[in-house]
Amino acid sequence: MSPERRPSDSERGTTAARDGAIAPALAQLLAKPGLQRLWGAARQRIETLGGVRGRLRLDELDNDERQAIADLLGLRRLPSTERPFVLDLKRLDATLRASRFAIGLEAALRARGGRLRDRPAERQAEQDFWQAFWRRARRHPQLPKLPASREWLDDLATTGLYRRLAKRRDESPDALLERALQVLSAIPTTAASDDQPSDDQPSDDQPGTATVRLAVLASQTLGDSHALDPQHRVAALVLRALAHREGWPMPNTAARRRALWARHGVICDDLSCDVLVAGLRPGGDALLARTLRQHAEVGEPLRLTLRQLAASPAIGSLPGGIVWVCENPAVVAMAVDDLGNRCPPMVCLAGQPNTAAHLLLTRLRQHGAELRYHGDFDWGGLNIGNTLWRSLPFTPWRFTADDYRQLARQLANSDDLPRLSGKPVAAEWDPNLATAMQEMGRVVEEEAVIEPLLEDLRKLA
Repeated sequence: MSPERRPSDSERGTTAARDGAIAPALAQLLAKPGLQRLWGAARQRIETLGGVRGRLRLDELDNDERQAIADLLGLRRLPSTERPFVLDLKRLDATLRASRFAIGLEAALRARGGRLRDRPAERQAEQDFWQAFWRRARRHPQLPKLPASREWLDDLATTGLYRRLAKRRDESPDALLERALQVLSAIPTTAASDDQPSDDQPSDDQPGTATVRLAVLASQTLGDSHALDPQHRVAALVLRALAHREGWPMPNTAARRRALWARHGVICDDLSCDVLVAGLRPGGDALLARTLRQHAEVGEPLRLTLRQLAASPAIGSLPGGIVWVCENPAVVAMAVDDLGNRCPPMVCLAGQPNTAAHLLLTRLRQHGAELRYHGDFDWGGLNIGNTLWRSLPFTPWRFTADDYRQLARQLANSDDLPRLSGKPVAAEWDPNLATAMQEMGRVVEEEAVIEPLLEDLRKLA
């Protein structure tokens, strides 16, 4: 319950003295339409300041309000219509005490609208509560066992995030923290990484180490398989702690959240997360290897789910050793239409690479495959290429400054070639590419150059 201002001895006396003819008359005064804004403003100021002090201000008084205020205060003239009406609360208090009601302002406001809140006392009580909470939190026995837990708590305290999350009254702040620590204690610690996720491709460091599904983790630790869904408070707290462990920014997109969970051995959704492939013929007798070969032999592309990849820890080596990686599914579709079962190994990132794509490419690299990558010639495409380059260095596939200049000149007369816009991004595999793109000022999307890409694939077929 919020603190209430206690009436003084004199206020208690005058309040108790109201009876008979006085009470109805006072009630009539307090209910007078022209004084309602005045009483409301007075209550707000007293509650804010913690007593009868300061001044209230009323803008644009109507005629009824001007007359009522003049009658109450005994003014010879009505308040002006040209400027705000300002009144010292002590004057209003003195006026009421000197009236036939002999009642102070605070007592009058309680008679009109119930108890007065003491907001300064509320703020102090709130401050004392949270100071005591953070002292308890920093002494929690689990904290020394969790990496970067002190930094996490300091962040929650200084940003006010925890107070906002704990506003709901269905559980105490201590209980909310306890639930977050239960989850964090169940997540294996990993060595920090310098690679950070980006909007275009999350850096899913070693996603192959994932050992538990998010829903299972939530059920085991919190008793509810949905308790770590993105909209829940505990999920926000746990992800913030994991971000501190890794030195990453707080994830603000679904891709970044998945990447951070995967970094710590938690798979968010292993069925809807997939990667498009074609022409992969790995060796070995594992189900995944056989499935890939069967699709390659009939010239059909295949979407591999993260579940399939996680269930098959090994992928054999590929004949030829080169994997052609593209950004857009249209390239794969045209390749299998054109080459059928002669299509060389291809992997499509489909825009923002996900955990499945990163895991597959990592395993192919581990078996000696060379990655050759092509993407869109725009700033988003370069962002994707940069993140792939940092984790899985590739050989550019018609994706250099010289390639861009040649393609842009060939397509210069095309009405479908969009203008380049947005913040420039340097291509880490070719320092001259961004400059060339700024000079030419055109976007060259992958779909616009499918024929040269297919020609490269035909030579291998």
